[in-house]
Amino acid sequence: MKNLEIKTIKNLFFDNILLRGSALVFSGTMIANFGSYLFHFAMGRFLSVSDYGALESLISIIYYLNILTTVLSLTIVKFVSSQKSDEKKIVLFLKQIATISLIGGGIIFGLFLALFPFLQNLIKIYSFGLFLGIGLSFFFGVFFAIVTASFQGMMEFGKMCFCLILNSLGRLFIGVLLVMIGMGLWGAVYSFVFALFLATAWGFWLLRKRLNFKMDFLMPEKDILEKVNKYSLAVLFSNLALTSFFTTDVVLARHFLSAPEAGLYASLSIFGKIIFFASNAIVSVMFPVVSSRLAIGKDYRKVTEASFFLVLLVSFSISIVYFLFPVPMIKILYGDKYLTIASRLGPFSVFLTLYSLNAFLINYFLSVSELTIVILPLLIAVLQIILITAYHTSLSQIIQINIFSMLLLLGGLVFCYLKNFLKTYEINSLSKS
Repeated sequence: MKNLEIKTIKNLFFDNILLRGSALVFSGTMIANFGSYLFHFAMGRFLSVSDYGALESLISIIYYLNILTTVLSLTIVKFVSSQKSDEKKIVLFLKQIATISLIGGGIIFGLFLALFPFLQNLIKIYSFGLFLGIGLSFFFGVFFAIVTASFQGMMEFGKMCFCLILNSLGRLFIGVLLVMIGMGLWGAVYSFVFALFLATAWGFWLLRKRLNFKMDFLMPEKDILEKVNKYSLAVLFSNLALTSFFTTDVVLARHFLSAPEAGLYASLSIFGKIIFFASNAIVSVMFPVVSSRLAIGKDYRKVTEASFFLVLLVSFSISIVYFLFPVPMIKILYGDKYLTIASRLGPFSVFLTLYSLNAFLINYFLSVSELTIVILPLLIAVLQIILITAYHTSLSQIIQINIFSMLLLLGGLVFCYLKNFLKTYEINSLSKS
């Protein structure tokens, strides 16, 4: 009887793409993130304080450029997952998107280098070669996004995670090697370039092997261009809003509060991001599953709602830990000097739990091509900025504004989801009658 129960649980796990995929993506991204943490730890040890500060400033530029690669990734995931049953159409689409990426990535790369005179004064780094390294990282990152998003769209999460881990660990080992042989900051920056090139080349080899196609570029058809432009704009605006929610508050806290208080708020932000990144693995799996089911006319409501409750479970569990054990958590990550934020860690985790649920719902609407929904998060993002600008007397007040903004957005998104569900239900009822 016991063996039968174990076998039933195993079958439930391995036959369920949502559970299996989420566990795989969570494990893969955790390994990749740990590799990134070790990279920062090693660079902090091997570089001088000033060089490490310069490296972090250059990496911050990569984060902003990555908004564009995220837009590209979600667009590819949407189109590949919706054509999952027709590999010829996937190959045709990927060849056209590669052409768009080559041209678009080249233009952005050139514009970025043209901004060197402005950026060098902004972050006080005056080496063109270092900016060239960041630009090349973005350019190779565009094609790396094509590879990983293609595997995600085909729901081959193991290959996607392999590429992510290869990039992360490659950057770690190459970075340490180049710094140790005396290349210093240059070695740290160009480790991004070499690791991305290696991971992208390996990923394209796996992709060619999987889809059996000849690697060449095709000029995009007019209808493909129109679809990509329309969809990518919606993804861009939604990602700008989502990025704004957990970055603008940190910037405004630094502007309005004292330097020590701003530092404390920044540490809260890191704790909060743990909640989001832990639950985001579920979103990465939900998106292609829902998109592919929509394309073939299968029911996707159960997958959506199961994913939503998984995100809620993961986020809520971490939030409970923050409420019950704030002091040990702070000591583990930051030490005793940050213990003054202990009473605020729980409330801040509520903000990021609500944020994670909102991010899930926004991605759900993108997966079913409900693109007008992006207006709502943009409006709430603007409201958050206005409220923090007007009311910023303490850390607690900013946290309260964040929670209020997320509750408002969640209410709006849930209303839109229920409205969409009722509309679909009525259409199905009429078609049956």
